[in-house]
Amino acid sequence: MTASLTESIAQLERLISQHQRFVLAGHVNIDGDSLGSMLGMADALRHLGKSVRCIVFEPVAERYAFLPGAGSVEIFDPVAHAAALRDSGVFMMFDFSSTNRIPGLWDLVTASGATKVCFDHHPTATLPGDVNVHDPSSPATGTIVLQVLRHLHVPLSKAIAESLLVAISTDTGWFRYSNTTPAVLRDASDLTATGIDPHRVYREVYQRNEVALIRVIGAVAAELHDEFDGRLLWATIPKALIDRLGVGTFETDQLLDLLRTGRDVECVALLRETHARDVRVNLRSRGAVDLTPIAREMGGGGHRHAAGATLNCSLAQAEERVLPLVRTALAAGLRGSAAAR
Repeated sequence: MTASLTESIAQLERLISQHQRFVLAGHVNIDGDSLGSMLGMADALRHLGKSVRCIVFEPVAERYAFLPGAGSVEIFDPVAHAAALRDSGVFMMFDFSSTNRIPGLWDLVTASGATKVCFDHHPTATLPGDVNVHDPSSPATGTIVLQVLRHLHVPLSKAIAESLLVAISTDTGWFRYSNTTPAVLRDASDLTATGIDPHRVYREVYQRNEVALIRVIGAVAAELHDEFDGRLLWATIPKALIDRLGVGTFETDQLLDLLRTGRDVECVALLRETHARDVRVNLRSRGAVDLTPIAREMGGGGHRHAAGATLNCSLAQAEERVLPLVRTALAAGLRGSAAAR
């Protein structure tokens, strides 16, 4: 661990010893890393005798409903959670550092006077916490939480281990992405050594798709756009399609993974119209494009290989804004690769 991360964990240890009530939150459009990290820390704090409340912004996706703590999360309610924050001593946020990822909540957090703790692994120039447990070299926020629990000498229960395995495995694509390191595999070994069934976790997370979602995947793939001789693949998911096929809460991982199987693909863009009439933009790269500056220009964030943003506009307007940025970056990346050869 770096000196700064070691000091942050020491500060966190002091906070935990000094306070009894904690409020935890994941980001809007919560994914496996944000949810698993939050639930793992929540179980650890309860093991230490603390009172914990966990906030999300939409119902937990069915693929994560098997996690022991999933049933105890609360959908954000400004009145109820303003009171909870006033009564708490510490607010913890997981897998994000941009406060617009918790719409309506951040103002309540700052007004409450609670000490703010940010757990994140995304590269960023600014961090919002009073304590920032931040490591951009970590493949997932779940790996950071696991380091913290080891430092605190919290024993790994099966509940904690399942949550953190979901956090780490989803951000590494079930240990297939380039951020899968020997250290990540050792972490996974420690988690599975608690007696949890990794096959069950994989089945629940990746093999429980609604039939309606499979139909959405087929419909979107049928309208796929390809440019730069297949090096750029992009698609849109209109809200009307989601409504017509009756899909519930879902993530776009399956579609992104499908697009990334393109033989020559270097960059993938998926634009999904949400029920809030916003557009969620997900970007993936094999390395020719650094996605971080593109996402930041749109007010989002992420990594070189995976990034995203939420745009308050129509789907057509999102296409006009996002695709020129991606095309320009990809063209420059391809020129750079050709020159290097």
